[in-house]
Amino acid sequence: MSDGKKRLKAVKYGAAVLVMVLLVSGVVAASAGGRSKLPDRVSVHDPSIVKARSGEYYIFGSHLAGAKSKDLVNWRSLSGDYENVTNNWLFGNVKENLAESFRWAGYDDGDCSGGKYAVWAPDVIWNPYYKNGDGTKGAYMIYYSASSTWRRSCIGYAVSKDIEGPYTYVGTVVYSGFTKNGKPDGKSQRNTRWDTDAIHIKKLIDSGKLKDGLNPKWFTGEEWNHNYCPNAIDPALFFDKQGQRLYMVYGSWSGGIYLLELDRETGDAKYPGTDFQDTISGN
Repeated sequence: MSDGKKRLKAVKYGAAVLVMVLLVSGVVAASAGGRSKLPDRVSVHDPSIVKARSGEYYIFGSHLAGAKSKDLVNWRSLSGDYENVTNNWLFGNVKENLAESFRWAGYDDGDCSGGKYAVWAPDVIWNPYYKNGDGTKGAYMIYYSASSTWRRSCIGYAVSKDIEGPYTYVGTVVYSGFTKNGKPDGKSQRNTRWDTDAIHIKKLIDSGKLKDGLNPKWFTGEEWNHNYCPNAIDPALFFDKQGQRLYMVYGSWSGGIYLLELDRETGDAKYPGTDFQDTISGN
């Protein structure tokens, strides 16, 4: 190697060392001045962030996790024991209080057997129009997914006047994974027939809310048609631009993403009556 190349290489190494020294010096100086404290962090899977009426930010996620922050940088966990399902910070006794959702989705069942439970990807919204049982208006609404297999899922919701709960179960609004003949799925032995009393399909048909009756598109032969129908997971709530109509987006790769209007005073689904599909296109 020529002397010129040696000198050039030495200059590069020297510059790199200088930059490193400056960086380290900067960190040390910042530390001395109290400016290098790392943010307080938490771990929340499938996060959904909402700004509370108090001005603080809250994050909710799968497995009943949650945290809050004043600046979206430093976070404080809302529970050190998310897996406490008998005295949970969100729902109290999870198995008992969300029992209606678990009648279909299962608890300690299917792919989540062995003492596990599956409450996934919740979303929280403040709804000023919600009518509480005591006659007052306004509540935080949490919509969650419950699932024990990749297709047998449902979306339920609960309400609280306090964003940190506890939340009181109200109802289950969407179901997926039902079959024509009740064939169990995966490791489960649960009856998956479309007219089981664990879901409301038959009641909706009998009441006339589902005017088309039993839709053959729901099934491929005897099985759930996951290429046409959505998976009842991943709810996300929003009001329209005028702040008047409440909607829920949900679904996944299975059947695509769907939009359902909700009754803003009850949180229940506003059934369109018939199946329809819109195709959105644009440049």
